[in-house]
Amino acid sequence: MTNANIRLEKFTDPYWDDRPEIYEFEVMLRSFIYAELRGIRYHQDLADFLERNPAIAFTLGFEPDLGDENEYLALQVYHTPETPHQTTITRCANRRFLARTEKFIMDVADEIEAYCR
Repeated sequence: MTNANIRLEKFTDPYWDDRPEIYEFEVMLRSFIYAELRGIRYHQDLADFLERNPAIAFTLGFEPDLGDENEYLALQVYHTPETPHQTTITRCANRRFLARTEKFIMDVADEIEAYCR
């Protein structure tokens, strides 16, 4: 899933225009697809899951949480990923992911499940 070539240009996300510091659209999209496949509830459990599973969070594309120690970039592998708080995930589901994106998430999950059968 992390290597999938998702054509993001078909989505519009005006929420990004004024907020460059928030999580990347593709990373959040992959996280929601992963959650859908694993039966993880977006509005309640996704943030805790990502925090408890740093290897998966890194694989999905979350960056290392470097804190104030940016001078040791070579040691990023030892840092935990900077994952979103549950309120950020809920806001993403309610404000950023419009109906078209939600349908895409469901369609991809359905296709993957059908392929795996």
